[in-house]
Amino acid sequence: KEYPECVTEHVSREKQRGTITPALLIIASAFIIIIYGLLFILSLQFDYSHRQVASDRALQIAEAGINYYRWHLDSDPLDFTDGTGGAPGPYEHDYVDPQGSSIGKYSLVIDPPTESNPVVTITSTGWTNQYPKVKRKLQIKYGQISLTRFAFLHNSNVWFGDDVTINGPVFSNGGIRQDGHNTSTIESSKVTYTCGEESGCKPDKDGVYPTKDGVWGNGELDELWSWGVTPIDFDSIKVDFNEMRTASQGSSGIYLGPSANQGHHFGIWLRKSRPGDH
Repeated sequence: KEYPECVTEHVSREKQRGTITPALLIIASAFIIIIYGLLFILSLQFDYSHRQVASDRALQIAEAGINYYRWHLDSDPLDFTDGTGGAPGPYEHDYVDPQGSSIGKYSLVIDPPTESNPVVTITSTGWTNQYPKVKRKLQIKYGQISLTRFAFLHNSNVWFGDDVTINGPVFSNGGIRQDGHNTSTIESSKVTYTCGEESGCKPDKDGVYPTKDGVWGNGELDELWSWGVTPIDFDSIKVDFNEMRTASQGSSGIYLGPSANQGHHFGIWLRKSRPGDH
């Protein structure tokens, strides 16, 4: 059966429309998938950037925790429980911005020194409030200053005359009058002190001696002077000479008994290393 020409043309156009519609759907779907993929990648990139910033900030917060407890130990060298009176750690603190708002926290774990290891270990973990799961940890070992670092160590007032040159750090729990020359730091635990006859000071007509800074005088390099520093507790230094003698008499020690004269003379020779020496 033959159809009129107009009917045949109408059927052909309907077939073309039906063929184009699936193609448009495929192209639109692919476009939407690409857009969503790009948005997903961008969101991941933004999240990674924010987490990276949070990680850097967490490290700064952890460092702030370390600095805080170092300051705490300078104020109270024997407190290893963060001022709690003995409560076990960890000890958590807010980290605030200059406006006083909390932007994160740090947690401190303090391992106190022992008889065999005179070093306190401070472990600080920091994180931000926005990303509390992104944490950074720092650990330092903090020991008390060895007394052997000082060239001169005293427990009362001291006066260095103008003909004295001191090479090395100086510390005193008393006041220091420095009229001489110093090549290193001079520290006193006194903020001020009463300068008496032992330091060359004279009383006034009422018999009152003058008050001086912890370190004062006519010496040079006064920029190396400081006072009001943490005192050294000499009473806490315990030396058992019998224990030292017993230890030196062991297989790994050297013990020199009484000489029956004026003592012993020690000589130290340093052998210059040569290639191949161990």
